[in-house]
Amino acid sequence: MCTGRRSQFPRSLTQWICALSLCCSLTACVKHRPVHVASSPDADLDYVDFNAKWRIRVVVPILRIPGYIVPTTGATTEGHILEFTADKEYVGYETEYYSVLPRHTTGVRLKFASAEDVIDGKTSVRTQPRLQMFNLPPAVKYIRLVHLIRQSGSDHNMVIVGAANQNTLVLLTASVLSNDSRMCNSSDETACIPVPQGIAVVPEEKTRVNGRAQWRPVR
Repeated sequence: MCTGRRSQFPRSLTQWICALSLCCSLTACVKHRPVHVASSPDADLDYVDFNAKWRIRVVVPILRIPGYIVPTTGATTEGHILEFTADKEYVGYETEYYSVLPRHTTGVRLKFASAEDVIDGKTSVRTQPRLQMFNLPPAVKYIRLVHLIRQSGSDHNMVIVGAANQNTLVLLTASVLSNDSRMCNSSDETACIPVPQGIAVVPEEKTRVNGRAQWRPVR
C-alpha cells in the first residue's frame, strides 16, 4: 500500500507511481482475466478492450534526459516509511486525456480531449499531447491494451494493438505475446504501439461515488 509513504513528487504523480508499482507487484502473483473481451485465444491473457464512453488517461514524466523512467532514490526510515526523491533530471509530468467514442457502425475511435503539464508545481494547459501515443490508422475499429510479463515478474510492459476487425485483433494479440513482429508491420488496418517504460496508460470509466460522477480506473 502507499499509505504512510512520503515523497517530494507532486501528490498526483506520487499516487501514479504507487499505483503503477502496486499493479506490477500484483501481476507477478495473480493471473488476471480479460476485461470486456470479445474472443480470446488464451483464458489467461491480460488485456483491456477499449469501450465507448470510457476515457484514456496517459501520464508522461518530463525529464531533462532521454526516456520516461523517473530517476529516484529510496531509503527506508524509522517506522518502515519509504521516501522517494527525484533527482535533478526530473522536471514534471504531463497528463493527457483521450475520449473513447463509438463509430457509426461498430467499434470505437479515440479523440484527443485535453492535456496539462505540471512543471515546478505550476500547471499549464496544452492544446496538443507531448507524446503522440495513439497514431492509429483510420480503419482501426477495435483497440486493446495488452499487459505483458516478459523475462521476469518485475519486467512489465504494455502494447496498444488495434485492428479493423476482431479476428485480426486476436491474431495481433497472439503475435505480440509470442514476440512475433511480422503482423505488427505498419498497415492501413492494423497497429502495434509499444508503451515506453515509465509511462502510465489508464483506461477509465465514469461511475457514481456517493451520488457524484467520477472517473475511476477500469481495473
